[in-house]
Amino acid sequence: MLIEEEEEEIVTEQLDLADDSDYAASQRQGLGDGVRLDSVERSGFDKSSEFEIVYSKVNVAIHPSQLASERIDDRLRLIKQEPDVFLPWMPFKPSYGRVRSFGHNSNSSTLAKGRDLYTVKDVLLSDIHSVRRHTPTLGLQYIIIALSSGLAYPPLDFHSGGVRECFAALKQHVLIVRSSDDANVFLVNNFQDPLREACHLWHYQGLFPSQKRQLCKI
Repeated sequence: MLIEEEEEEIVTEQLDLADDSDYAASQRQGLGDGVRLDSVERSGFDKSSEFEIVYSKVNVAIHPSQLASERIDDRLRLIKQEPDVFLPWMPFKPSYGRVRSFGHNSNSSTLAKGRDLYTVKDVLLSDIHSVRRHTPTLGLQYIIIALSSGLAYPPLDFHSGGVRECFAALKQHVLIVRSSDDANVFLVNNFQDPLREACHLWHYQGLFPSQKRQLCKI
């Protein structure tokens, strides 16, 4: 079994997003339908079979509200298990000291309920329709993942940055193109163009001679 993980320091800073109108709008987009994330069916990842962690990033959190005290932390990963690649986000179980750092109005049972509610269970990259990216010069970076089924996850907040690196990792495994309707939205495996689909197959199967690379420009 091949496992490659990056160990990064977990940042526990307090962050109040109550006055961030852009973030509030993204929360409404991600949670607008009140979808329980644990209702999404598991995609078939088998922990007993060989797999490889090809990307790992800590300090990726979900905020059920705009209050820093309700922040739920986790490590975002890409896990390759031939022929598929999965994206899991399963919250950490905070220690007693970490629970206290969330503030006096928080308790372990509330945090545990939030962890169960917002877990992202091994999503197949092939099931993702689009990813909205927010990378301001100053402020919180986050992404919103929308599935082909129409479900959208709440914003995944990158508290130590790294959204662009996440996209670079995704591009190693799926075709990502910027939406013509919204510059902040990137479509995943959008094969409406037959030439684009052929280029994708050439690229990921290693059948990519120089003349085809110049033609496709992906």
